Amino acid sequence: MVDDIDQALQLAGQDPDWATLFLAEGLFAYLPTEVIRDLCSTLRRRAAPDSVFVSNYRVIARKGSRGRGLRAGIDALLVPIGEKRLADFHEGDPESILRDTGWSPARTDRSSPNRLDQGTYLLVVAADPA
Repeated sequence: MVDDIDQALQLAGQDPDWATLFLAEGLFAYLPTEVIRDLCSTLRRRAAPDSVFVSNYRVIARKGSRGRGLRAGIDALLVPIGEKRLADFHEGDPESILRDTGWSPARTDRSSPNRLDQGTYLLVVAADPA
């Protein structure tokens, strides 16, 4: 089954003529890249000029970091609860996805590097309609 986000937003009363705050928190790691792009594109089509889209990403900053081992360990913990990470993001990926789908990254904030894996950080991006 594929959810129709456009229809769901319409049924929920979201009006594409009114500014909307769209929020995708802790979501994108669990979606394939093509689904992420489709979602971002749909939200952009429904976004009035003053809308804002905020999303966050776990970014892998360095190759060769301990991230692979940490990722494998976290993924093993997710299996019993039925979750599977489907997307990885490297530096620049989140901004590229947003730009490619009609958003203009306007503000970003990133965490300090992860204590267990100095090669990753959390990135939050606020984007405006392009």
